[in-house]
Amino acid sequence: MIVAIEAAIFSLSQNIMSAAMDVWFSRRRPNQTMAQLIQDQVPNSIERRRLERAFDEMQEVVIDRLMQDTRAQRLPEHEKNAAVLAAADSFRIAALTQQDMLTAAMSPAAVAETVRERSWQVRGNAQLTDLGIQLYDSLVDETSSILVTIVSSLPGWDSRALNYLLHKQEDLGLALAKALDRLPSSISPEPMIDPLISYRQHVVSALDRVETVGFPVSDSVSGLRVSETFIRPDVVVANSRMPLDWALADHRRLFLHGPAGSGKTSILKWLAISSARQSLDGLIASLNDYLPVYIPLRRVFSNSEPPLPDVNSLAQIAYPSFQAEQLPNLVRQRCEAGYLLLLLDGLDEIEASSRLRWLAWLSEMTELYPKCRFVVTSRTALFDLEALVDLKFTTSYLETLQNSSKIQLIRQWFAAAGSVADVWAGSSPTESAAKLVRIIETNSRLNDLAATPLMCTLICALFRERGDLPLVRADVYSQFIDMLVERRDTERGIPGIGSLPKPESLMLLEELAQLMIRDGVSEISREYALEVVELAASSMLRLQLEPSEALNHLLTRSGLLIEPAAGRVQFVHRTLMEFLAARSFVENDRIYLLAEKAHDPAWRSVTVLAASQARPRQGEQLVEEMLSRCYEEPKWRAAVAAVLQESVASMVSLSPSLRERCEALWRQQTDRQTPQALLSLDAGTPSDLTSLYEWLAGDDGISRFGSTLISRVPGGEGRPRLVMAGDEPLNLGRVVQSVLDWRRARLPGREFGVLIEDGKSRIVVDFSDASVRDLGGYHSW
Repeated sequence: MIVAIEAAIFSLSQNIMSAAMDVWFSRRRPNQTMAQLIQDQVPNSIERRRLERAFDEMQEVVIDRLMQDTRAQRLPEHEKNAAVLAAADSFRIAALTQQDMLTAAMSPAAVAETVRERSWQVRGNAQLTDLGIQLYDSLVDETSSILVTIVSSLPGWDSRALNYLLHKQEDLGLALAKALDRLPSSISPEPMIDPLISYRQHVVSALDRVETVGFPVSDSVSGLRVSETFIRPDVVVANSRMPLDWALADHRRLFLHGPAGSGKTSILKWLAISSARQSLDGLIASLNDYLPVYIPLRRVFSNSEPPLPDVNSLAQIAYPSFQAEQLPNLVRQRCEAGYLLLLLDGLDEIEASSRLRWLAWLSEMTELYPKCRFVVTSRTALFDLEALVDLKFTTSYLETLQNSSKIQLIRQWFAAAGSVADVWAGSSPTESAAKLVRIIETNSRLNDLAATPLMCTLICALFRERGDLPLVRADVYSQFIDMLVERRDTERGIPGIGSLPKPESLMLLEELAQLMIRDGVSEISREYALEVVELAASSMLRLQLEPSEALNHLLTRSGLLIEPAAGRVQFVHRTLMEFLAARSFVENDRIYLLAEKAHDPAWRSVTVLAASQARPRQGEQLVEEMLSRCYEEPKWRAAVAAVLQESVASMVSLSPSLRERCEALWRQQTDRQTPQALLSLDAGTPSDLTSLYEWLAGDDGISRFGSTLISRVPGGEGRPRLVMAGDEPLNLGRVVQSVLDWRRARLPGREFGVLIEDGKSRIVVDFSDASVRDLGGYHSW
């Protein structure tokens, strides 16, 4: 009988791996075996054999996991064998595809539900006993979790992914084993497992996965867990900022709202996972005794018939794939005792026509079970707020991340990423996190963007996959906007997204952004915003919405525009407003306006961002016009020259003759201004000095709020030096930090020193031992 069990488990594991390959390659022909599929996709026989060995090793890990779980079952061997074979048949019949996994949002519970729906006849044909059916259901749940774990650990299929798998062949099995070790088993050695324990395990398995929908670099975040990357944010309640734990401890009914990416879904999933694991601490440790029920409202209230406000419906809509007849009784007992934690996610994702039905349902639930705890989330607090207040909900707003929270999130993210197979090996998670923290600290615009968990996570993923170059160019803003405006909601299946397509959304957002920049405001009235939308919409031939509907869509779904108070409109980040305004000026060829406003500090970022997006002709026009202003308007020469330097540093291309004219201007200007620092290399090459020059010129932490200029001047022994001059005192410590960051980012492993002199002291940054020494003494230039 042991042989039969092993054969059955081998068949089940083979079907799991076949499903994983179907999802990965997404090209299988009917009746094509896994070996034939690999042969078609990888014609090179040596590479094909190495890939087969990698998958064989992963299959062995799956077999070990399933053998470990089924051996502990106290069932007759023939009953185990029949249940395992039935589960194997179910996965074979289900024939899961890549689209099935996307539709299920990589949720093990949703995958298991799909398998059961497509193979409903298998369980009956297997003629299982009640205990055998329980094992079969547990196996379907377990194998769905394993399948999602495997698929999550593989990068998207392309030639680079194949090279990665071949390079990491020996590590794949170990990485999968580690991932499965963290996965709670759905199979209990006891045939009649405690339904509460089983339910808690199911909650963790279903929810403990970082959502990847909408991410342009989803491979970088696949396989990460909410419990490993979540940080507890602050919230505002009654105009008072406080830790999330305080608000949860003090209020049994909490309405939590915040803009797209502020972490609302992660909070609810973390609460459910931690309560299920009974790992909450401090003020909210008492929530460990509650039964967590997480419900995405768009899934429940998108149907024509709303669920009934009763225990049976609640148990069914929470986790429809959870097979336990005792679940309704368990939920009823907890509801009646006041120990249910109902987590309702995404009020704003319900269609307007369904919100009244939802409020009626919530009203009845709170009336039936007044002692239970409720947490509701939404992007906006304006609609339905009065109704929620009437139901005794306390309103709270998610605050942006403080610098300490950003650093903590980055460190946790890279630590979690380091525990899965690493495509971008080269530095340790600790080193990668420290390097990214330094980049964010030296780039104020990037620091502003990292103020929400979603944005901070995307920055981590971009850095891990593509290095630091995309982070210092305008590309990163395009990635953010693309994700927020359309991709994220589309992949999540939010209704009504297509009513305002992405091109029209961007046109309206750009028009609002450039108007607010020109008016010098960061917030406007809703009436004024509507006037702008009406004017812009009049020239849009394909716009199918009324202007008021279009504005409402931008406020509730774009993720970029918010309504901080009734009747007021602003962008979620000033940096994104500046980027959209800059793109509008470039697309409408208003380069002259950027040059006219270059001296204005409020326009500095807009001008630099426009320079980074401009076409070569436009870039040269902008440089020409700013050069003219420097010579024709002495009053603004210093300010415009500083903006010109930062703009040129952000540009992709510029003719050599024009660049030489710029450098001549900067040399003249540094001669006129007070020298504040002199930098020289004790070794290295001229290209090293050029690299340092470009790095410092693009460091807006040095130049953003003043008119600091950097230029190359002759030095002793024929070695050129850099001189920094400006009209405001220079923070020498900031310069030292930027030099250290430059060395780590651009010249790792190089050993020489940089001498920095400011007329009062002489500081050596020694790269051989990463030390900073003050030589002291006054040094006259």
